[in-house]
This record gives sequence, C-alpha cells and structure tokens, in this order.
Amino acid sequence: DAAFSGCRKLASVSLGGGLTNIANYLFAGCTNLLGIAIPDGVASIGKYAFSDCRKLVSATIGLGVSIIGESAFQNCTALKEVYFRGHAPNAGSGIFHLATQATLYHFSDATGWPPVPDPWSGLLTRLWLQLRETENFGMQEGTFRFDVGWTSNKTVTIDVCENLREGLWTPIWTNLSTNGISCFMDAESTQHLFRIYRVRGQE
Repeated sequence: DAAFSGCRKLASVSLGGGLTNIANYLFAGCTNLLGIAIPDGVASIGKYAFSDCRKLVSATIGLGVSIIGESAFQNCTALKEVYFRGHAPNAGSGIFHLATQATLYHFSDATGWPPVPDPWSGLLTRLWLQLRETENFGMQEGTFRFDVGWTSNKTVTIDVCENLREGLWTPIWTNLSTNGISCFMDAESTQHLFRIYRVRGQE
C-alpha cells in the first residue's frame, strides 16, 4: 500500500487516468509534496493516503471519488484549498484533522454538501466557480465569450484588467445566473491588445 510513503524529495506527481483507487498510506509523509490532482476515474482514497504531507497546499478530488478513508489528509497543515469535482463523498473520521486552514470548494449542482458556508468534516465550504468550455468558449463573430457555472438566482460578476502591474480591475459585466449557467460576452475584446478576466460569484 505505502509505495511512496516517506519519499521526502517528492514535490509533484502525475496520476494516470487508469488509476481506480488511492491505496492506504500511498503518499503518507511526502513532506515536500505541494499539490495533488486525483483523476476522475478514481473511486476511493485510502486511509492516511496523504497524511503528514505538510507542504501540501492544494488538492483536487476527481469526479468519481465516492469514499475518502480515515485521516486521509491528516496533519496537512499547509493545506489551503480542496476542490471537489463531484458530489460529497462518504468520509472517514478525521480526514482533515489538523488541516485547519483549508477551505473546501464544490460545484453548485453537487449533492450531499451543507449550505455554504457551513462546515463539512469540520472545514468551511464554498461554491466553486466553474468556467465551462462549451461551444460558446472563445472568439465568435468578433466577440470573446465563455459560460460560467454558478448557483441559480445568484449574480456573477466579471472584472477585467489590462495592466497587471497596475492591478486595476474594473467590473464590466454582472448577470443573474439562470439554470446554473451564465454566458459572458465581451463585445469590446477585439479593441484591446491584452485583457485578463476575473470571475466573482455571489454566495
């Protein structure tokens, strides 16, 4: 089970799409591991799988994960963000014990989560804004556009910045999300050499 346990020089890892489960203690004690993304094909994360990964800052839990074992992320004291792509999994005891700085993010249409920002497994939850690469993504008829997944009947705001050194963000679009989707369109996009967009959602 503990194939990589205690590999203190391991800073990053790429997990293959054919993986179906994360074994018990698999990465326990990998004290330099900074981030982890669990593929959508993984169904379960074993107990203590990432325990004592004390530099782990972020984790993304794949769509198919339905079980997270006991103390899976225990003592990950630097953990700040955990992104869940699917529904709330069945959780063992103490999965985030001592990971007190972490916030858990999930999509608005995922089930099993408490109301935002109520705690789950002792940590606060927030909604995860999702940019969706649908047929509306990109330049179309001289207009840059993309879809944003967000809670129905909540507003989505897009800010734009044209000079990151100055750090000036200007709101250019606010819309009430219907059916969990808002379609953003910037009719002025071709008039600017450089634009960065920032998405904010009402919780």
